[in-house]
Amino acid sequence: RDFSNRGATFGLARNGQSALQEICPELLEELKSIGIALSTGAYMLPWYRVRDGLLDAARANEGKEEGEGNIQILSNTSVVSAVPESD
Repeated sequence: RDFSNRGATFGLARNGQSALQEICPELLEELKSIGIALSTGAYMLPWYRVRDGLLDAARANEGKEEGEGNIQILSNTSVVSAVPESD
């Protein structure tokens, strides 16, 4: 695969920022520091930086027991619904 530094622009809306705050707050802060803030509260980012940041976070969780990591890569999996964890 070609993982070069080129490609599209990624819009990170507020709901995406909330999700990243839960799973990888360090990545959210890094992306906000390099992104262009829009009047809507969203950020315009280079797609490759978002891709690489999420991939790095997922790789950092490799080998951890279930429940220890926040990001997992599931190949050939379909998600039908997502249910929040109960407190």
